[in-house]
Amino acid sequence: MGVLVLVLAVLSAKLKLSLSLTALAFVGTASAVAALTSSLVFRLTARSTHHSLSATSSLPATAAFLRMTMSLLIEDRDLTEYEKTIECSKIWIVSPDLHKDVGPESFRDIVADNIRHRGIEYTWILNGSHPGIVATIRDLKSRYSEAERAKMHFILLPSDKWVCLPYTSGDFAVYNPTCEPATTETRLYYEYPDEKRELWIRVYSPVLEQWMDQLEAVVPELTK
Repeated sequence: MGVLVLVLAVLSAKLKLSLSLTALAFVGTASAVAALTSSLVFRLTARSTHHSLSATSSLPATAAFLRMTMSLLIEDRDLTEYEKTIECSKIWIVSPDLHKDVGPESFRDIVADNIRHRGIEYTWILNGSHPGIVATIRDLKSRYSEAERAKMHFILLPSDKWVCLPYTSGDFAVYNPTCEPATTETRLYYEYPDEKRELWIRVYSPVLEQWMDQLEAVVPELTK
């Protein structure tokens, strides 16, 4: 990830495009890659609109690089395939609105199968200030039996705690957070911040550990 951020910064400099120094301060984080990529795509689009083709002769190579960078993103369908086959006892979902777990085009069926047939326990950490979140929780729980609901936990955070989480611009999911079994690695994915909310980025070590530490500090009941 750090290499990608560096290459993006060098590329932007060659094209005489400015990038936020704040973003560069987070070298090595998946968030920085997403932010820098988005910034670069926006600026390249603007440049190609206002300049002639001869002035943007480097754009084909740039486009190829951006395609490679964006290949780091995975789609909902990729993550659902992973979620329905992972061997673990627990999954944590941080979400402002339960967007991915309600509605026809969501992870709803996979969550149901994991709870009912695979014994996986889900914990949702939610923005308690989001309009309608309590009703959404009630709707989700109503689809399960009392025994199944025992494997569903909901933690509503007040605004002052919600903003302290490592990522709040969409969902992020932690797979096998308690290392049970130890043979399954802990993985963390967060939603790429766009309106469609269909793409995810995996967070790798050491940022993975940093995000986990921050999450557990804000929500200590996760480890009780």
